Amino acid sequence: MGSELGSEPGQRIVARLAGPAASRPVLAGIDGRSGSGKSWLAGQVCQGLARQGVSYDIVVMDDLYAGWSGLAAAVPALCRQVIDPLRQGASAAYQRYDWELGQFADVVRVEPVDVVLIEGVGATWHDRRDAFACTVWVQAPAPERYERACARSGQGDFAAHAEAWARAEDALFGPDAYPCPPGDFDLVVRTDGAEAGLT
Repeated sequence: MGSELGSEPGQRIVARLAGPAASRPVLAGIDGRSGSGKSWLAGQVCQGLARQGVSYDIVVMDDLYAGWSGLAAAVPALCRQVIDPLRQGASAAYQRYDWELGQFADVVRVEPVDVVLIEGVGATWHDRRDAFACTVWVQAPAPERYERACARSGQGDFAAHAEAWARAEDALFGPDAYPCPPGDFDLVVRTDGAEAGLT
């Protein structure tokens, strides 16, 4: 994945997040459909923040979905349990879903550190978008996304659930209109080699 994206998008996001801010934490969201490259980009951002000595935490949407049918419920849970407390400067907490056990498990705490990055399908697609200092949409053609999602480990057989998950994404974002993102984002990163810049 790294050879496809290069490091520039991650560096540009880090530059935006590591600068002066009126309050902390600074919230950033990396959104996009399954298999688009969100996790890879989030990793690049976290590495860049660490190199600059910026304290950060990451919330992964996969931990909030209650399995393959959990996308719709995870988005309001993210808003209530994570975004609302953090934007007030308080600690947040949510229960992590264990994909192997098929149930919610341990409680994950998120402290109001310098930057909190939220990554995953639906990370920014809600009425709390104004809380984010930076919103990013990551996209790739549907066949590439499917192959990447099937190759991932930790969530079981994506292929068996791909159609239902795609319908859930369509219900959230609207029909897949690649290469056009579903709305306005500060940065659009296309993992097929093209990139749109920060606005």
